[in-house]
Amino acid sequence: FWMSVCRTSIYVVVTMPFIMIISILLAVLMVQEIHGRGFFRSAYYWPSMISYIVVGISFKFIFGDNTGVINYFLSIIGLHKIDWLTEGITAMIVVIIATIWSRSGFYMVIYITGLQSISPSLYEAAKVDGATSMQQFMKITLPLLKPTNFLVLVLGMIDLFKNYGLVISLTNGGPISSTKFVVQFIYDKAYSEMNMGYSCTLSMILFVIIAGLTLVQYKLGNGGKGDA
Repeated sequence: FWMSVCRTSIYVVVTMPFIMIISILLAVLMVQEIHGRGFFRSAYYWPSMISYIVVGISFKFIFGDNTGVINYFLSIIGLHKIDWLTEGITAMIVVIIATIWSRSGFYMVIYITGLQSISPSLYEAAKVDGATSMQQFMKITLPLLKPTNFLVLVLGMIDLFKNYGLVISLTNGGPISSTKFVVQFIYDKAYSEMNMGYSCTLSMILFVIIAGLTLVQYKLGNGGKGDA
């Protein structure tokens, strides 16, 4: 159980920063007055509407060792196939990529809401003072997005810790349990081994872990209060 918690923690720690960075960059682009903005917003948000099961099957079609699209093209150009889903490290990488692709659009919408709540007069004043776009982003956008960052971090961490459908359809926890996360471990104990008491205990432990991490984030983030 604790090994599955450790694997899940590594997965969360690696995936969450990428989701936040990509989401905020997409949001910054999508609040600009660009042609076809509505289409691009819909396109970036669309993956988050797809079931985790469908995402896992789709990425298995892309990264499959023998039937994957990538390995097919590698064989055509004479390169060796890559064991995407039968090696522990590469399997974890594929799971992380699939998660980032499927969840970034959802948090992009939250960041768009946060960006639209920032007064344009702040950017206008910064331009008058000669601030560059990067300085405006670092000194205005990021500090005022602190409540949004807190919300995304809490929601994202909980979402990643309970990830099950994507992994079960993509790698089924393999190879050799290298992508077997905590929820799948609890599920197997409950329904494969029919050990309901033990699985309920593990579920409560997982609840305490997530609640504890959320409380730590709340204290460190000052309850999500924005900077003055």
